[in-house]
Amino acid sequence: MAALVAALPPVALVLSLETLMGLVRRSREHRAGTGNRQAEPSHGQCPHQVAMTADEAVVSAYLSARP
Repeated sequence: MAALVAALPPVALVLSLETLMGLVRRSREHRAGTGNRQAEPSHGQCPHQVAMTADEAVVSAYLSARP
């Protein structure tokens, strides 16, 4: 009985990690399938438009900094 109780924490850890990895995979598939990504820029050209508000400037800076 003690061995069964001692085996529960590692089993719970493995199950939680597998669940987390499944969520990450589904999230990546969902993002890749939405088509919200803009076309890749061609050699040094930024695909974003000029920002008209501060909010748009922040979003544009964030998107430009992402790899």
